[in-house]
Order: sequence, then structure tokens, then C-alpha cells
Amino acid sequence: FGLKTYAQQQLRRLVGQRAGTTTTRNHHGSNNNSNDSSPSNQSVLSDDQINWMASTAAGIGNVLLTNPLWVTNLRIITTQQQPQPPAHPNLWTELVRIGRTESIAQLWQGTTSSLWLVSNPVLQMVVYERLRRGILARRTANDNTGNNHNNDNNATLSPATAFVVGALGKALSTV
Repeated sequence: FGLKTYAQQQLRRLVGQRAGTTTTRNHHGSNNNSNDSSPSNQSVLSDDQINWMASTAAGIGNVLLTNPLWVTNLRIITTQQQPQPPAHPNLWTELVRIGRTESIAQLWQGTTSSLWLVSNPVLQMVVYERLRRGILARRTANDNTGNNHNNDNNATLSPATAFVVGALGKALSTV
């Protein structure tokens, strides 16, 4: 669904309104403010804070939207393992049955544990974004000193570099 991207856009819009400026992103991932860069017009939140909040909001939204589906799926699987399983329930039928016979709250059983697990991918994304921005900033600095004349390569990471940065992000978020 792109929940993280949507949350980032909304947070940037909100932060821009609070700071008295509209904040947009350029193709290098840095901010362009529509007004001058005086302290009163600078963003209230850093990119890391916005990434952290957007990732958290996306993770929470994902858990709250999909937990009823996981609960229902688990019920279908466990009832099929009984000696006389019911006649092939589908996801929607079982979801409605749980809501009517047990309660709507039962569909969010286990949500608290799932919400705790949101922290790992959130931390992974924040670490990945910070490492990625650092690498791209270093490339831009090298380009400005004349060491690298390939401007097209400065906007994105190579697949191998993205893999290594992603693996580092995962390792650091898991520790």
C-alpha cells in the first residue's frame, strides 16, 4: 500500500506547515524549502525523525489492518487439522463467523505482541536510510572535488551496495 511513503508525505506536509515553509524532496534526497533558510523556516524534524515516525506509523497500520486476517487464517488451518473439519471455510466466511460468534475484539487477538515486533523493521529502515544517505553524500562530495565525473551514478546505489547496506541495517537492528 505504500503506508510508509504516505506517512512521510503527511509528516513532511505537517512539519512544513508548522515551520512556516513547504518542504519538498529533490532527486538527491535532501530538502528544498520554498522560503529562505532562516532558523524560523527550517524543518522542525530531521529526515531521520520523519523516517522513524513514518516507518512506525506504517508498521502499526500494517499490524492493525492485517492482524484479523492472520487470526482468521490461523483458525482455518487449525480447524482443518481436526478429525472432522468443517466444510472448507474461506477467509471471509471465517472472519465474519469469528466476529459474530466470539466478538470483533477476538480478530485482534495477539496484536500487542505484533506491535512490539514492529520495532525491528522500523530500526532497520532508519539505519538503512542513514547509511544510504551517507554513501550518496560521500559520492556527491567526491564529485565536487573532481574525483568522480559520473553524475548519473550519484542518485542511486548499485544493487550490490544496496544489498550490503540492507544487510548491515538488518544486522544492526537485530542486535
